[in-house]
Amino acid sequence: MNKEIIKAESNEFQDAILRSVNHHKGPYLVDILGIDYWMFEESFDPAYAKPAMLLINNQGVEKGDEVLVQFSGPGVDARIAYENGASRVVSAERFEMPWMCSRYNTLRNNLEGSIDNRLGDLFDCVDDERFDLILANPPFRNMISEGKVESALRDEGYVTLKRFWKEVGGYLKECGRVRTVFSDVGDMDYFYSLAKENGFDFRIVAKEKYASSVRVEVAEFWRRG
Repeated sequence: MNKEIIKAESNEFQDAILRSVNHHKGPYLVDILGIDYWMFEESFDPAYAKPAMLLINNQGVEKGDEVLVQFSGPGVDARIAYENGASRVVSAERFEMPWMCSRYNTLRNNLEGSIDNRLGDLFDCVDDERFDLILANPPFRNMISEGKVESALRDEGYVTLKRFWKEVGGYLKECGRVRTVFSDVGDMDYFYSLAKENGFDFRIVAKEKYASSVRVEVAEFWRRG
Protein backbone atom coordinates (compact mmCIF):
# COMPACT_ATOMS: atom_id res chain seq x y z
CA MET A 1 0.00 0.00 0.00
CA ASN A 2 1.13 3.56 -0.73
CA LYS A 3 3.22 4.86 2.18
CA GLU A 4 1.60 8.28 1.95
CA ILE A 5 -1.84 6.72 2.41
CA ILE A 6 -0.64 4.74 5.43
CA LYS A 7 0.90 7.88 6.95
CA ALA A 8 -2.26 9.93 6.34
CA GLU A 9 -4.50 7.27 7.88
CA SER A 10 -2.18 6.87 10.87
CA ASN A 11 -2.21 10.61 11.49
CA GLU A 12 -5.98 10.77 11.16
CA PHE A 13 -6.30 7.83 13.57
CA GLN A 14 -4.46 9.83 16.25
CA ASP A 15 -5.88 13.25 15.41
CA ALA A 16 -9.48 11.98 15.66
CA ILE A 17 -8.86 10.96 19.26
CA LEU A 18 -7.24 14.30 20.13
CA ARG A 19 -10.13 16.21 18.54
CA SER A 20 -12.64 14.23 20.57
CA VAL A 21 -10.95 15.32 23.81
CA ASN A 22 -10.68 18.97 22.86
CA HIS A 23 -14.28 19.06 21.61
CA HIS A 24 -15.78 18.77 25.12
CA LYS A 25 -15.56 21.46 27.79
CA GLY A 26 -16.83 20.67 31.24
CA PRO A 27 -18.30 17.40 32.57
CA TYR A 28 -20.62 15.46 30.27
CA LEU A 29 -22.49 12.18 30.60
CA VAL A 30 -21.83 9.24 28.26
CA ASP A 31 -23.20 5.72 27.89
CA ILE A 32 -20.49 3.07 27.62
CA LEU A 33 -21.86 -0.45 27.13
CA GLY A 34 -24.99 0.52 29.04
CA ILE A 35 -23.12 2.21 31.90
CA ASP A 36 -23.67 5.91 32.61
CA TYR A 37 -20.30 7.56 33.08
CA TRP A 38 -19.32 11.18 33.70
CA MET A 39 -16.37 12.42 31.66
CA PHE A 40 -14.17 15.39 32.61
CA GLU A 41 -12.02 17.69 30.50
CA GLU A 42 -8.62 16.26 29.46
CA SER A 43 -10.15 12.78 29.61
CA PHE A 44 -10.98 11.03 26.36
CA ASP A 45 -14.15 9.07 25.90
CA PRO A 46 -13.07 5.53 24.87
CA ALA A 47 -16.05 5.33 22.54
CA TYR A 48 -14.09 7.65 20.22
CA ALA A 49 -11.05 5.37 20.20
CA LYS A 50 -11.26 1.98 18.47
CA PRO A 51 -8.25 0.54 20.37
CA ALA A 52 -9.73 1.45 23.75
CA MET A 53 -13.06 -0.17 22.89
CA LEU A 54 -11.38 -3.24 21.40
CA LEU A 55 -9.59 -3.85 24.71
CA ILE A 56 -12.71 -3.06 26.77
CA ASN A 57 -14.63 -5.65 24.75
CA ASN A 58 -11.83 -8.24 25.10
CA GLN A 59 -10.56 -7.83 28.66
CA GLY A 60 -10.53 -11.54 29.44
CA VAL A 61 -11.56 -11.00 33.07
CA GLU A 62 -12.38 -14.23 34.87
CA LYS A 63 -14.77 -14.21 37.81
CA GLY A 64 -12.93 -13.38 41.02
CA ASP A 65 -9.82 -11.97 39.31
CA GLU A 66 -7.82 -9.26 41.01
CA VAL A 67 -7.15 -6.79 38.20
CA LEU A 68 -4.72 -3.92 37.70
CA VAL A 69 -5.50 -1.43 34.92
CA GLN A 70 -2.55 0.62 33.69
CA PHE A 71 -2.89 3.81 31.59
CA SER A 72 -6.46 3.88 32.88
CA GLY A 73 -7.30 7.48 32.01
CA PRO A 74 -10.82 8.28 33.26
CA GLY A 75 -11.25 4.73 34.57
CA VAL A 76 -13.91 3.32 32.27
CA ASP A 77 -11.83 0.20 31.68
CA ALA A 78 -11.56 -0.38 35.43
CA ARG A 79 -15.31 -0.05 35.83
CA ILE A 80 -15.91 -2.55 33.00
CA ALA A 81 -13.45 -4.99 34.62
CA TYR A 82 -15.51 -4.80 37.81
CA GLU A 83 -18.74 -5.36 35.86
CA ASN A 84 -17.09 -8.34 34.14
CA GLY A 85 -16.62 -10.12 37.47
CA ALA A 86 -13.35 -8.91 39.00
CA SER A 87 -13.29 -9.18 42.78
CA ARG A 88 -11.00 -6.15 43.09
CA VAL A 89 -9.79 -3.58 40.59
CA VAL A 90 -6.89 -1.14 40.94
CA SER A 91 -6.52 1.53 38.26
CA ALA A 92 -3.36 3.59 37.77
CA GLU A 93 -3.27 6.96 35.99
CA ARG A 94 -0.44 9.53 35.97
CA PHE A 95 -2.46 12.69 35.19
CA GLU A 96 -4.68 14.40 37.72
CA MET A 97 -7.78 15.32 35.69
CA PRO A 98 -8.48 11.79 34.32
CA TRP A 99 -7.73 10.38 37.77
CA MET A 100 -10.24 12.81 39.32
CA CYS A 101 -12.76 11.64 36.73
CA SER A 102 -12.22 8.01 37.73
CA ARG A 103 -12.50 8.81 41.44
CA TYR A 104 -15.71 10.79 40.95
CA ASN A 105 -17.39 7.95 39.08
CA THR A 106 -16.28 5.36 41.63
CA LEU A 107 -17.57 7.42 44.55
CA ARG A 108 -20.77 8.39 42.72
CA ASN A 109 -21.61 4.71 42.23
CA ASN A 110 -20.62 3.59 45.76
CA LEU A 111 -17.86 1.31 44.42
CA GLU A 112 -14.94 2.53 46.52
CA GLY A 113 -14.53 -0.85 48.20
CA SER A 114 -14.30 -2.61 44.84
CA ILE A 115 -12.46 -0.13 42.61
CA ASP A 116 -9.32 1.64 43.85
CA ASN A 117 -8.37 4.56 41.56
CA ARG A 118 -4.76 5.62 42.17
CA LEU A 119 -2.72 8.57 40.97
CA GLY A 120 0.81 7.68 39.92
CA ASP A 121 3.18 6.89 37.08
CA LEU A 122 2.93 3.23 36.08
CA PHE A 123 3.76 1.02 39.08
CA ASP A 124 4.81 3.82 41.44
CA CYS A 125 1.39 3.71 43.09
CA VAL A 126 0.99 -0.09 43.18
CA ASP A 127 3.23 -1.05 46.12
CA ASP A 128 4.09 -4.75 46.56
CA GLU A 129 0.87 -6.22 45.15
CA ARG A 130 0.22 -9.10 42.75
CA PHE A 131 -2.63 -9.48 40.26
CA ASP A 132 -4.32 -12.21 38.22
CA LEU A 133 -4.71 -9.87 35.25
CA ILE A 134 -3.07 -6.61 34.19
CA LEU A 135 -4.76 -4.58 31.46
CA ALA A 136 -2.90 -1.88 29.53
CA ASN A 137 -3.65 0.59 26.75
CA PRO A 138 -0.21 2.26 26.38
CA PRO A 139 0.71 5.15 24.07
CA PHE A 140 1.42 3.90 20.55
CA ARG A 141 3.57 6.49 18.79
CA ASN A 142 7.26 7.22 19.25
CA MET A 143 6.74 10.98 19.22
CA ILE A 144 7.24 14.04 21.41
CA SER A 145 4.03 14.91 23.25
CA GLU A 146 2.90 18.50 23.53
CA GLY A 147 0.80 18.29 26.66
CA LYS A 148 -0.90 15.86 28.99
CA VAL A 149 -3.58 14.72 26.56
CA GLU A 150 -1.06 13.83 23.85
CA SER A 151 0.97 11.85 26.40
CA ALA A 152 -1.79 9.25 26.32
CA LEU A 153 -0.95 8.68 22.65
CA ARG A 154 2.73 9.57 22.30
CA ASP A 155 5.80 8.13 24.04
CA GLU A 156 9.10 9.65 22.92
CA GLY A 157 11.77 6.97 22.60
CA TYR A 158 9.21 4.45 23.92
CA VAL A 159 10.51 5.18 27.42
CA THR A 160 7.17 4.35 29.04
CA LEU A 161 6.71 1.19 27.00
CA LYS A 162 10.19 -0.10 27.91
CA ARG A 163 9.55 0.52 31.59
CA PHE A 164 6.16 -1.19 31.44
CA TRP A 165 7.55 -4.44 30.02
CA LYS A 166 10.57 -4.38 32.30
CA GLU A 167 8.46 -4.09 35.47
CA VAL A 168 5.08 -5.68 34.77
CA GLY A 169 6.15 -9.24 35.53
CA GLY A 170 6.87 -8.31 39.14
CA TYR A 171 3.19 -7.51 39.71
CA LEU A 172 1.69 -10.74 38.41
CA LYS A 173 0.63 -13.75 40.43
CA GLU A 174 2.22 -17.07 39.50
CA CYS A 175 -0.21 -17.76 36.66
CA GLY A 176 -1.00 -14.12 36.00
CA ARG A 177 -1.53 -12.69 32.55
CA VAL A 178 -1.34 -9.36 30.75
CA ARG A 179 -3.76 -8.09 28.10
CA THR A 180 -2.83 -5.09 26.02
CA VAL A 181 -3.93 -3.25 22.93
CA PHE A 182 -1.48 -1.86 20.39
CA SER A 183 -1.56 -0.56 16.84
CA ASP A 184 0.80 -0.26 13.91
CA VAL A 185 0.23 3.47 14.13
CA GLY A 186 3.27 2.78 16.31
CA ASP A 187 5.97 0.14 15.97
CA MET A 188 4.01 -3.04 16.58
CA ASP A 189 6.98 -5.34 15.92
CA TYR A 190 9.01 -3.48 18.54
CA PHE A 191 6.11 -3.69 21.00
CA TYR A 192 6.00 -7.48 20.75
CA SER A 193 9.80 -7.77 20.79
CA LEU A 194 9.93 -5.89 24.11
CA ALA A 195 7.50 -8.39 25.61
CA LYS A 196 9.60 -11.31 24.38
CA GLU A 197 12.84 -9.76 25.64
CA ASN A 198 11.28 -9.52 29.10
CA GLY A 199 10.25 -13.17 29.20
CA PHE A 200 6.69 -13.19 27.83
CA ASP A 201 4.93 -15.35 25.25
CA PHE A 202 1.68 -14.15 23.69
CA ARG A 203 -1.30 -14.83 21.49
CA ILE A 204 -3.55 -12.44 19.57
CA VAL A 205 -7.11 -12.51 20.91
CA ALA A 206 -8.77 -9.78 18.79
CA LYS A 207 -7.92 -7.55 15.84
CA GLU A 208 -9.54 -4.79 13.81
CA LYS A 209 -8.64 -2.23 11.16
CA TYR A 210 -9.00 1.54 11.06
CA ALA A 211 -9.67 2.79 7.52
CA SER A 212 -7.80 0.63 4.99
CA SER A 213 -4.39 0.16 6.58
CA VAL A 214 -4.14 0.73 10.34
CA ARG A 215 -4.11 -2.51 12.36
CA VAL A 216 -5.22 -2.72 15.98
CA GLU A 217 -4.61 -5.87 18.04
CA VAL A 218 -5.41 -7.09 21.53
CA ALA A 219 -2.95 -9.70 22.80
CA GLU A 220 -2.66 -11.80 25.95
CA PHE A 221 0.79 -12.37 27.45
CA TRP A 222 2.11 -14.81 30.03
CA ARG A 223 5.55 -15.39 31.50
CA ARG A 224 7.59 -17.95 29.58
CA GLY A 225 8.28 -21.21 31.37
